[in-house]
Amino acid sequence: MSPESLLLFVLAAVAVIIVARWLAARSGLPSAALLTLIGILYALLPGPNITLDPHIVLTVVLPPLLYSAALDSSLLAIRRNMRIVVSLSVVLVLVTALAIGWGFHLFVAGATLAAGVAVGAAVAPPDPVAALAVGRRVNLPPKLVTIIQGEGLLNDATALTILSVAVTAAVSGTFSFAAAAGQFFLAAAGGIVVGAAVAWGVRLARPLTRDPLLSNAISLATPFVAFLLGEELHVSGVLAVVVAGLIVGHHTPGSPPAPADSRRARCGGWSTSFSRGSSSS
Repeated sequence: MSPESLLLFVLAAVAVIIVARWLAARSGLPSAALLTLIGILYALLPGPNITLDPHIVLTVVLPPLLYSAALDSSLLAIRRNMRIVVSLSVVLVLVTALAIGWGFHLFVAGATLAAGVAVGAAVAPPDPVAALAVGRRVNLPPKLVTIIQGEGLLNDATALTILSVAVTAAVSGTFSFAAAAGQFFLAAAGGIVVGAAVAWGVRLARPLTRDPLLSNAISLATPFVAFLLGEELHVSGVLAVVVAGLIVGHHTPGSPPAPADSRRARCGGWSTSFSRGSSSS
C-alpha cells in the first residue's frame, strides 16, 4: 500500500471513530461496542484488507494503551482488592489457558500441548472496555469498577506472558509444567521489578523537568522504555508497562509536585491520544 493510500485509510478510520462516538452519544450505546461491530463488518467486506505486523502492534500500540489505562487507575484501590484482582487476572487466565490447551491437545490431531496453551492464552483474557462503559452508565459500585479495571490491566500481561512461555516451549519441542511455571513466575517478577525501576527513574526526573514540553515527552516515552527494557531483559515487558503506569499515576506523598502547566500538558496528551485521563502523571 502506498503512503497516500495508507494516509487516506487512517483519515477514513478517524472519520469512522468520530461517527461512532457521535452515534454513541445520541443512542446511549457504548462506543466500544459500536466500534467492535464496525470492525466486524469491515472484516466481512470483500476486497483487500490491511494487515498489521503483530510485532508493531505489540511494540508500538499496546504499551501506550496499557500505560494510559494504568495512569487512570487507582493503585491504592487495586491493592485493597488485590486478592480478587489477582484471582481474576492471573489465576483465572492461567486456568483458562491450560484448560483450552489440554482440550486442543486432546481433540485436535497433531496439536502439541504447548501450541494449545498458546491458543488458550490468546483467547483467555476478556476485554473490560465495553464492560466498564456499560457499568459506568448503570452506576456500578466503585469496588466493582476497580476490580474490572485492575483485572483488565493485568490479564493482558498474564496472557502475553503465558503466550511467550508457550511459544518458547513449542519452538523447543518440549513442554514441562515445572519449567513453564518457573519461566512464567520469573518473567512476571522481572516485569514488576523493571516497571518499578522505570517509575522510580521517572519520579527522580520530575524535579528536573520543569518545562511542560520536556515533561510531556518523558511521559510519552515512559511506556516504551518500560516495555523495551523488559523485553531486552527477557521478562514481561507488558507487566513492566502496567506497573510503571500504576506507580507513576499514584501520587506519592512527599514527592515534589510538578508545575500545573506540566500536569495539564501530560494529562491532555494522554486523554487526547487515548481517550483516557491520567490523574496525576
